[in-house]
Amino acid sequence: VPTSTPASAHTPTSTPAPFAPGAPTAPGDGKGLSTPGSGGRGPRRRARRVLIAAGTALAVAVVVSQVGNADNEGTSADASDTPAAALPTGWQPWQVNLTRAAKDSVVNNVDTVESGCVRGGLSASSGSSAPGGSSESGDSVYCAGTGFTVARIDAASGRIKWRFGSNSQAAERPLGVQDGLVYAHVQPNEDTVFSTQQVVAIDTDTGKRVWSGKIDAGSPAALFSGGVLAMSDEGKEFVALDAKTGKPQWRTPAKSSAGTSCAPAVLGGAPYGICVNAEDPFKGPAGFVRLDPVDGTARELDELPLAAEPLGAIEGQPLFAVRQSLESESRNGQDEPYKELLRVNPTSGAVTRISLPDTSGGTDTSSGPNTSRGRSTPRGTPSLVGDAVYFVRPDGTVTATSAAKGALLWEMDTQIENLSAPVLSKTYDNLYFVNRYGRLLALDRLRGTEIWSTEKLDDPGTSAEDRLPSVLLVKDAIVAVAGDTAFSVDPDQPDERPSAAATTN
Repeated sequence: VPTSTPASAHTPTSTPAPFAPGAPTAPGDGKGLSTPGSGGRGPRRRARRVLIAAGTALAVAVVVSQVGNADNEGTSADASDTPAAALPTGWQPWQVNLTRAAKDSVVNNVDTVESGCVRGGLSASSGSSAPGGSSESGDSVYCAGTGFTVARIDAASGRIKWRFGSNSQAAERPLGVQDGLVYAHVQPNEDTVFSTQQVVAIDTDTGKRVWSGKIDAGSPAALFSGGVLAMSDEGKEFVALDAKTGKPQWRTPAKSSAGTSCAPAVLGGAPYGICVNAEDPFKGPAGFVRLDPVDGTARELDELPLAAEPLGAIEGQPLFAVRQSLESESRNGQDEPYKELLRVNPTSGAVTRISLPDTSGGTDTSSGPNTSRGRSTPRGTPSLVGDAVYFVRPDGTVTATSAAKGALLWEMDTQIENLSAPVLSKTYDNLYFVNRYGRLLALDRLRGTEIWSTEKLDDPGTSAEDRLPSVLLVKDAIVAVAGDTAFSVDPDQPDERPSAAATTN
């Protein structure tokens, strides 16, 4: 039962953020994944995406534009017509360290951390303004760190206004910001590997806890239009928590014709459930359930293959990418081949299959460095941005395909390894990426050609190998996280860096 403290009136600052099911609890080849019905709950989720068969859930990777919105569209302009960047009031380049001293006890149960920031006043995934979002919260970012759960950072100066929580491990990216609250996961007892997990709501002005509630340790919560969607502590029910109070609004048994090992999912702002066989989660297919946002009534849609991974939604229709095989070919599943996209009609439940094209394939990192693969279907980590799906490989190859038809739009070998998922600038019609060491890259959305790239940070911190990088926009200012460092640059002058680190409160 959530514990609650009185909350003051809040101004809406965000629309709901979708998220994706599935995550291994340890590094490796993707096998042996912990599921709600397999006898163990991993307290943390580390890989960006794994198979539905995992039966657990993961906040949509990256907090990047993963939902198809018409206003993500744009056209490239000639250089002479390109407007100057619109930056937060008083903005200047900044850089801040996302660590602080914590207790000595450390649990070494992580491999890569899906960390980063979300923007106040925006959805964590759609990048669209929320009604009533205040300029103050809209010019702040809320970042995970090591030694604390979340910090509010001024997007103009990098000044840390407050920090919440204390944890010895690197915290995961906040779930999102909505109605003057920022939501995050906390693990009360870090010394116990399979400990209880909580979702906590924090006042964006004060940095104080408003409410918290226990949820299933293997399935994180997500924001949707009706509140916070989660699994009950025992993993037997889908539960919707009131976003302002944390009190349950409805509960629905977690089950489908495929099984009772379920995970919540929010796609296109709507709540869903994905269920697999509790006894053998790799025995398919998976059941896909639509949950009524008002009362939780469940309606089963068409079945999904176990190798499908949620990307987001296009025009309200959930979109999935399907791997070639359940067997992982690469470490952490970040360089897998994909054969098709699936688009699900949430009304009829019908599934449209969209074949993916052959590509040049780049290099085969599963067989050693610089090994030519020849032609194959797209490989890498997929992200839905606007009307395209981008596959980003560890070697820096980026492949763009049409989300509607699956056609190959372009493929670019950037020569920059370990890139993040992209974020789209509507002002410049460019895609921005950052890698683990703070190198930034801008590609033309229509052609994939490089616009500019930067050098790496002088010192991104000791966790650069363990934290997945991420990038977002505050107006036109680029805010990126690499290693232990958050930093912001002007896309017109991306090489300009601050003369000194930002101050903290």
